[in-house]
Amino acid sequence: MLHRGRYSPLGIDIGSHLIKVVQLKRNSKGITLFQHAVEETPPGSIEEGKINNPEKIAAYVKKICGSNNFKGNKAVISISGDNVIIKRLVFSGINREELKQAVRFEVEKHISLSPEDIIYDFESVKGIPGQRDVLLAAVSKVVVEGYMEVMNRANLYPQAVEAEVTALTRQFSFYLSAPGRDIEKDKHYLLLDVGAKTIHVILLCGTILCFSRCISWGGIDCAELVTVVQKFVDYYAHKTPRENPEVENLFITGGKAGIKGLREYITKQLEVETTFLHTFNLLNGHQKLFSGTKKGNNIFSVGIGLALRGWEDVCN
Repeated sequence: MLHRGRYSPLGIDIGSHLIKVVQLKRNSKGITLFQHAVEETPPGSIEEGKINNPEKIAAYVKKICGSNNFKGNKAVISISGDNVIIKRLVFSGINREELKQAVRFEVEKHISLSPEDIIYDFESVKGIPGQRDVLLAAVSKVVVEGYMEVMNRANLYPQAVEAEVTALTRQFSFYLSAPGRDIEKDKHYLLLDVGAKTIHVILLCGTILCFSRCISWGGIDCAELVTVVQKFVDYYAHKTPRENPEVENLFITGGKAGIKGLREYITKQLEVETTFLHTFNLLNGHQKLFSGTKKGNNIFSVGIGLALRGWEDVCN
């Protein structure tokens, strides 16, 4: 039911430095950027992805939504990758009925918090015949409650709360699915979302999320970043040898993606084709709306992915 309206839910991305809100609109020509807004996050109100002052952040979100031409009060909000645990689990010889219990057992095994103190969900992903692969996402209830309080205080109806990496995967899938692009479903892509404090490293097979990590950006240089990325790819290849995850294309997005020399260095060291991902370039009407924006459109990658939730089957 999420995609039946003319306007998307608000995609709300609350970062450590900026609060970003995006809304999309669909018409006969496809998906259009309807409205966007950005404000600086109140200092000290969010640290390491955890909301310390929900009242103050809610006031800012309410101000953003009230002073711009957003439609409706339905929203999808993201939680920082620092707080979300994402694991790929592989099961053999298990049926659909047994899967839920098996996943719960893995949650208790891999996550230090008790099952009663976390919220988790999972979905099946592409796997090798004869085995069942699932992607597990888990987060502390306390963290989620902070974001929910913000939504309640801002008089917004939260349709979903999801990890940043999920939103990034969705907006990247939208990019790959654009008319004129031929998706190679068995081809692996690497996506780097370079933020103010963290970097998401996301490995996909076609449009399917296979593996992700969130690393601290503070103090790391380009050489160390390349080393970390290569280690992650090697680790995944070791765990899934039959998938042969050779990466030929790497995409860079995020507010800090334009760091001087980053793209050239990654291209040279990893020997891959590297592309800046400008998601808004695929949306009708983005030029006029962004003519007065100094921040650039890369900071809205997560927000776009959030706003696209429920529109996966009507994106093209």
